[in-house]
Amino acid sequence: MLAQGADPAHLAQFTILREQDRQTIVRITDTMVRIFASTSPQQGLLGLSLTAIGLVPTARSMLAELLMYGRR
Repeated sequence: MLAQGADPAHLAQFTILREQDRQTIVRITDTMVRIFASTSPQQGLLGLSLTAIGLVPTARSMLAELLMYGRR
């Protein structure tokens, strides 16, 4: 990014935003793993919600983009 003319302030802001994205993705995936690994009633709800997301192409794309690229 420095080669493209970004100054240190922009790089610092980018670093902060990427860290927030990284923390969000870690929380989402950690929560999903904990729910699926448990025997809690939430496991069925998570499964149903993921099925619903999988059936709606727009929702599936939005979740995939969030997990791959973070919030933009």
